[in-house]
Amino acid sequence: MSVKLPFRNRAEAGRLLGEMLAADAAAAPDSLALGLVRGGAVIAQQLAAAARLSWDILIVRKIGAPYQPEYAVGAYAEPGATLFNPEALHSLHLDKQWQEQAAARAAQQCTALQQELRGGQGAPDLRGRHVVLTDDGIATGFSMFAAIEAAHQAGAAQITVAVPVLAPAAKADLMKMDLSLVYLACPAQFHAVGQFYVDFGPVTSAEVRALLDQRT
Repeated sequence: MSVKLPFRNRAEAGRLLGEMLAADAAAAPDSLALGLVRGGAVIAQQLAAAARLSWDILIVRKIGAPYQPEYAVGAYAEPGATLFNPEALHSLHLDKQWQEQAAARAAQQCTALQQELRGGQGAPDLRGRHVVLTDDGIATGFSMFAAIEAAHQAGAAQITVAVPVLAPAAKADLMKMDLSLVYLACPAQFHAVGQFYVDFGPVTSAEVRALLDQRT
C-alpha cells in the first residue's frame, strides 16, 4: 500500500491501517484491537471498523525521569506490567527504591484512568486471544513494549503490533520479538510521532469515552 505522509489525522491513519490489516489477513475476525490511550483509541476504533474487528483500550502510563518527566525511562501497562530502560536508570543513578515508587505512582495513575474512562472496570480478558496492539505511532517504544509485556502476562495467544508510523530503531527492536508487525511508514528521519500528522491535537478522556460508548 502506497501511503502519503503526513496523515491528515488519527482517523485517516487508523482507517488506512485497518485496510492494510484486512487486505493482508493479518488479523482473524475474532481478533481484539487494543488502542493505547489516549491517542491509540482513535486508531483502534478506525482500524477495527475497517478490518471488522472488535476493539477496546489498554491503559499505559509513561514513567518519566525525575525533574524531566518528558524523558521516558520506562512505562507501566495495565494490569501490572512495568518495564524500565536499564541504560537510563544507570545514567541517572535511579535505584531500586526509586523504581518501585515510580511504578507504584504509575499504577495509581492507571487506576485513576480506569475509573475515568471505564468506570473502574479493568482491562479486557485477553486469555487465548489474538491481540492487535495499536497506537498513533512509536518513537522510543517504551509504551508499546510495556503493552506487549502486559498482553503476554494476560495470556494473549498471539500478538500483532499495528501502527501507522514508527521509528527505525523501534522497528528493529520489535522485529526481534515474537510477534507480527504491521505498519504504514517507517521514515528514516524520525523526530516525533506528531511530525507525521497534520492534525495531532490531544485526545481527551471525553472523546475516548464517546468512542467506547459507540461500540456495538
